[in-house]
Amino acid sequence: MKTVFLCGSNLDGILTGVYDIYASGLSLSECRLELEAEYEPDLFSQYRSVTADSEKAGKVAAKVRSRMSDLAYLRISRAALHKSPDRADWIFRFIRLGLRYGKQTLHMLQNEAVYEIFQMDRYVGNEAHALVEFTRFQSLKSGILLGKVGPENDVLELVAAHFADRFPDTDWVLYDDRRKKAALHEGAAGRWQIRQGVTDGDLELLKRWEPKEDRKALEGSRKPEKAGAVPEAGMEDAGKVLEDRTAEETKEPSGDVYAELWKTFFASIAIEERRNPKCQRNMLPLRYRKYITEFCEMDQTMRNR
Repeated sequence: MKTVFLCGSNLDGILTGVYDIYASGLSLSECRLELEAEYEPDLFSQYRSVTADSEKAGKVAAKVRSRMSDLAYLRISRAALHKSPDRADWIFRFIRLGLRYGKQTLHMLQNEAVYEIFQMDRYVGNEAHALVEFTRFQSLKSGILLGKVGPENDVLELVAAHFADRFPDTDWVLYDDRRKKAALHEGAAGRWQIRQGVTDGDLELLKRWEPKEDRKALEGSRKPEKAGAVPEAGMEDAGKVLEDRTAEETKEPSGDVYAELWKTFFASIAIEERRNPKCQRNMLPLRYRKYITEFCEMDQTMRNR
């Protein structure tokens, strides 16, 4: 009978699951690792729940780095962001193979687990790279920049890390519309955090918010748990707005002038005789366009130019 270990969907949860499988003493060939939120019950399997433990996950990560390589760990960490419901078991099988063959594992693409991890890593990396190019920010009345994305994979942290380096002194919010979470960056402190459970209503409050006084740098906050991140107590401005749903409403801001100018420019430089929708879809897939300024609704006259 198979023993299925049910773990969390993030990297810590998956690596903790790998640790628990090895610690269980069961035959590795009779074990599977599945995501607790996405598994399908099987009458002929027994199930064990895995509680995420950063210490256990850290031990597995250190073993992967020393036995396999830093590149192997990077691929695992990106594969954990993939949308596949089977990613946890592929990671377990990849680590199991790596602990046996060491650094040469990465070159064993004929092995199904190695190939799947390679494909997931590449897909996640490509989407993060695309969002770096396609993300558009809107300037709010408060001075905060707001961007919306809807990636297939959970790449918000990868994209946020880029913009934290690109706009280190700017307050901005990057919202993942699919997973209802946001990256909030505080320019004064030069750090950012991920907030879960952010709704469209929270974003509307943020858009209407007008600060009554200049924003002040966060004081007395504790250090972030990891590089680039900020503790839950951070983001005195944007974070407070997202949480305070009873804030006073103010009048709707006027249209973003620069957004309209950009749409006009985009429409005016188009050469009708050289229109190639198929090529454009290949270079810029339709799933990205609902979040891109120049493809948002504009005057019909501009569309037909």
